[in-house]
Amino acid sequence: MKKIILVTLFVALFLSAPINPSYGLKHKRHLLLVGATAYRSLIELYPTNDINVTYLGYGSDFPNTLEELKQYDVIMFANIDINGFNPPLSNGEMENITKFVEEGGTFIMAGGYGSFGGYIDYPHTKILGYVGTPIERILPVKIHPNDIYWKDFVPQVLKKHFLTNGIFRNHPTMHGLNLVEAKENSIVLADDGDGHPFLVIGKYKKGRVLAFTSDIGPGWGSEYIFWKHAEEFWHRVMIWATDKKF
Repeated sequence: MKKIILVTLFVALFLSAPINPSYGLKHKRHLLLVGATAYRSLIELYPTNDINVTYLGYGSDFPNTLEELKQYDVIMFANIDINGFNPPLSNGEMENITKFVEEGGTFIMAGGYGSFGGYIDYPHTKILGYVGTPIERILPVKIHPNDIYWKDFVPQVLKKHFLTNGIFRNHPTMHGLNLVEAKENSIVLADDGDGHPFLVIGKYKKGRVLAFTSDIGPGWGSEYIFWKHAEEFWHRVMIWATDKKF
């Protein structure tokens, strides 16, 4: 890997809400969380029994070999575009992510200006999303440039699933999302109430993929970050991502 500063942190999102003991992870799982600096507000320096997180903030150098990625079970991009890396994320590095999923890893993308199709009409600078890249190929959704949509909505569950059962009834209002379309054979677990996907899961070769089309941090998620079930939801995501029986 080129010069890189990795801050190894532990995620409070997976700690404080009660989890059914039968859902616990048998072995420690490793998550590479990549996102804008604000997402550190979701991370606390507390140890957890089963999930270890390596965090890369805006301007970080992404691991440039498949071997480096294989030390993780899950890779998650949260509101970071191609130019959010230093140097910008290369096609080869995105191909490595694709191979990581093909061989059984899980890739997650959470929404925001820098996610999915990006915001190339942003007034200050083009925010390049992932249209036409290897990342687009593995996502469970179809993406388009300038897919930003400001809207207040409460996610509506469409299918019963381990990820949403019992907790989405009290989901807070979100304040925007990326407009995407579900790919064939993907599963839309929740939408915005008007048919726009909010939570989508799918498979790619031996791996799994998940799209969360709104923000997990301040902004569209300004109320979400205080949601009492956020911890349990993301813990469930890690279980689903690494245990094929779910």
